[in-house]
Amino acid sequence: MIKFSIITATFNRVKKLESLYFNLITQQNFSKFKIEWILIVEKKDFKTIQLIKKFKKIKYKIIFNKFEKKFSSLIPQGINAVTGDYIVVIPDDDGLYNNALNIVAHKIKFHNRPQFIVGYADYVNGKKKKIRKFITLLKIIFLSINSRLLYGFVNYYMAPAVFVKKNILNKVKFFPSEYSDINDYITWLQIRNIYKPLIIKKKIAYVSFERGTITYSFNLKKYFYLWKIYLTSKNFFFLFPLKFLFSIFLLIINWIYRLIIFFR
Repeated sequence: MIKFSIITATFNRVKKLESLYFNLITQQNFSKFKIEWILIVEKKDFKTIQLIKKFKKIKYKIIFNKFEKKFSSLIPQGINAVTGDYIVVIPDDDGLYNNALNIVAHKIKFHNRPQFIVGYADYVNGKKKKIRKFITLLKIIFLSINSRLLYGFVNYYMAPAVFVKKNILNKVKFFPSEYSDINDYITWLQIRNIYKPLIIKKKIAYVSFERGTITYSFNLKKYFYLWKIYLTSKNFFFLFPLKFLFSIFLLIINWIYRLIIFFR
């Protein structure tokens, strides 16, 4: 039986985390898979810890952040604790559509347990959604064509719709130790240079962006490492200028979005 390890890093957002809990337990109505939920929290986040202890209908494991307030270290700590066949990162403000894990489990068995799986995710936040919804739509279009030529134009995939085996993550080492190996999910682009993903052409997850969301969308160092990946990629080096311009385009969009929020 397939076992999914769901990793969630959370801090002081009990309502969002509780909503994700109810979202996940609805996935457990099927017998084709098992779930373990890895929750990485701060030791002083007492409200979150108390809430988690009330989660009776799902198998979970609490990991206390070893590096206080260093949020980039959260995901790697979760990866070290997983025991499942496939890892999926689901932030506390995202979630899965009904029957999503059942669909993924069926695809895994049908395709003889692929290493790397990517589905579609939809942006659902009703506030200031136009720019992010546009970027999410671009990713879906590129993924739907299912071509290695186009994967490189997606500078990171949508976290809750990406499933990967743990052993693959050990092959991806572009970041210095103080940065997460899944810093804004550039890792998925690095994995793409090793494996061609199995694309599930369905919306299996939804993403949102709330105040307090931990994000690296505006982190210039993220783009530095993104461009490093492009430069060192063995595949389709001739497309590097276009991929570089596309990542610049997304960076500009993200900064425009930030300015709009700031001045409103």
